[in-house]
Amino acid sequence: MREGRKRLAGGLYRNPENGMFLGVCAGIADYFDIGLGVVRALTVVGAVFFFPAVLIGYLALGVILKRPPEVLYASPEDETFWRRMRTEPVDAFSNLRHRYKAIDQRLQALEAYVTSREFRIAREIDNLER
Repeated sequence: MREGRKRLAGGLYRNPENGMFLGVCAGIADYFDIGLGVVRALTVVGAVFFFPAVLIGYLALGVILKRPPEVLYASPEDETFWRRMRTEPVDAFSNLRHRYKAIDQRLQALEAYVTSREFRIAREIDNLER
């Protein structure tokens, strides 16, 4: 895990520090938050049955994917948020939708109060007291 790194656009990177060759499997495991051994095992099994395709795909990803920047997450909460977005996008978006819906309801209530007769009367009384 990379503590203190800031999340940047693009998200999928090679991870040569944890990888054996080019760090493609380590980057995929990190991105999808699954075990590195699982990704390596799937790569080996895929190579047994589809060697040319897996070799070409692996080398292409090794060339295309960039190394992660030094600062990938701003805080541990930021890392938790982005990992959750990658592994549970439906739940994360549902949670965000509910949060924004609650904010929207509060904003509507505030707007209703500000445009109400009571607010205007209270404001006029405040202006008279000054």
